[in-house]
Amino acid sequence: MQPETLKFNSNKVSKNHFKAWFGSFFYFYVMQLLSIQLFIYLIYKSLYEKSIASGAILVSLCTYQFYFAKRSETFIRFIKWLYFPSIFEDWTFVQEEPIQEKNSMIAFHPHCIFNIAFIWNNHINYQITPLASRIIYNVPFTGIFIRWLGISTVDAQNMKNKMKKGQNIGLLPGGFEEATLTSTQENRVYIKNRKGFIKYALQYGYTVYPSYGFGENKCYYTIEKFLSFRLLLNKLKLVGAYFISKYGWIPHHNFGIHTVVGKGIKLPQIVNPTQQDVNKYHEIYLEQLIELFNKYKKEYNQGDQILKIY
Repeated sequence: MQPETLKFNSNKVSKNHFKAWFGSFFYFYVMQLLSIQLFIYLIYKSLYEKSIASGAILVSLCTYQFYFAKRSETFIRFIKWLYFPSIFEDWTFVQEEPIQEKNSMIAFHPHCIFNIAFIWNNHINYQITPLASRIIYNVPFTGIFIRWLGISTVDAQNMKNKMKKGQNIGLLPGGFEEATLTSTQENRVYIKNRKGFIKYALQYGYTVYPSYGFGENKCYYTIEKFLSFRLLLNKLKLVGAYFISKYGWIPHHNFGIHTVVGKGIKLPQIVNPTQQDVNKYHEIYLEQLIELFNKYKKEYNQGDQILKIY
């Protein structure tokens, strides 16, 4: 089957350049940085200045976030309308075969800093439930936007609940460690000891689609020294990735981001898989991920790079 290719043409949306930059500011500053600063400001006003109004706003927003906020189709349409990916020179999506309607898992690499391609393509091309760390999900106020986008948590119980129903899900197996590994010079994935997603896929008979986003590692300057220490911070659930661009949190944009979803790996259903079963299919997954990278790396400007496995 020939790959299905959906390619973003920057020439067709040049008239929306201002909208795209506004969308980038909204996505990377309002949804991320400014919302956290608002939380800190309300904490300060409530505790230090004893402001009743600030305390009421703080309690109201936290109550809404943790008990009432949920996926909003209106908000998702708004994010689509902003179309912030049009700040990039090119934006490509390639799908080697259609994703089946049930029991599908998209495993995306690399995580990078904000996993832009994974989150965006979910709402345009995947139509799945993306799963993310509970830490990100529960960041005060930012978590409201995360919930509006329909993102759920990647913890074991939540995954099992969704997979029992055959729901299609997407995740980033490399997690915070893969974000910490982000390098503008190399393509890196953190996968050697990430096998839990394979175990669950075996238990529920899922098809796993390896996926790779070429170019996203160039979005930010990153600190690459002290890697062992920064990975240790990840084990303590602390941030280990340090980044900046010439626009602050808005990414560099003078290059393309190209997402490829490979052919699915149909796993047998094994209710109680052994470690040997998990290792076997994890190795198959890793081989196909490397093959996917090698197949498209020259087409998407990676030259003769090799995919570095951690």
